[in-house]
Amino acid sequence: MAVLRPITDDDLDMVARFLNAHHDGNVPVDSFRRSFAAHHSEARPNNGVMLIDDDDVVGAYVAYYSDRVVDGRVHHICNLGTWCVLPEYRQYSLKMANTILRQEGFDFLDLSPSATVTALNKRLGFDYLDGRAVILPALPWPWRQGSISSDPLVIERALSGDDLQLYNDHRDAPAARHVVLRDGDAVCHVVLRMEKRKRLPVAIVVHASRPEMLRRMIRPFGGFALLRHRVVAIYVEPRWLAGRIPGGSVQSRLPRKMYRSPTLDPKDIDYFYSELYYLQWWGQADAGAREART
Repeated sequence: MAVLRPITDDDLDMVARFLNAHHDGNVPVDSFRRSFAAHHSEARPNNGVMLIDDDDVVGAYVAYYSDRVVDGRVHHICNLGTWCVLPEYRQYSLKMANTILRQEGFDFLDLSPSATVTALNKRLGFDYLDGRAVILPALPWPWRQGSISSDPLVIERALSGDDLQLYNDHRDAPAARHVVLRDGDAVCHVVLRMEKRKRLPVAIVVHASRPEMLRRMIRPFGGFALLRHRVVAIYVEPRWLAGRIPGGSVQSRLPRKMYRSPTLDPKDIDYFYSELYYLQWWGQADAGAREART
């Protein structure tokens, strides 16, 4: 008989092996294991939940926890991650989800749900985040010397306060590429996630500390991304461009992201401390490619 229990720190190795074997063999076991470094919370109760049958893992729903300050108030965030259940145990899936969601005092994010999960999330009280994006070609646009850099020493010296803390917390995150833009005394911390669209490498902006500054410098930034990261295009949500769409861009959509919170506004939600920073699934980012998640 299958038993549902929390994923403890002692369980992480076998959960990582299960996810590699049954969810995505393209993601190494060590990558799944290291993704749990996304935690940044003193209130963390577990690493998610798992289903055990005769000492074997037959299902896992990963969760990453962080404590974030919004408008002076601490919010305990639960970022829902990979959810994989063997077919013969699918009847336990809803119980797994409810076990996590019944945890009191948490705001819940799901930043990479499959189409199946989005439908279930809606029934569980989740709302959609804005999925609009624009695509900008990465063209060989020049930039001023010293105005754009991905050098860790330059980034560390340029940032301060909360921006520096977020950088330090994610500087080793495997799926994050950090860049700073500088214009006089102004500094913008940009984080990119590398994926593929139609088999071509692209960069997705997952954070910009000063959206209006990224918008002003978006074309030289595209030139930088072409040269340093060998991408053909940049995907940017309007929020990271201060809501103003640059000329020459193409309207698009990114995979759905969802949240459930009685107090957080969508504008307060970012993607730090989540699998978007800590798990790279190269070659599986096209629409519908992660349907195996449930």
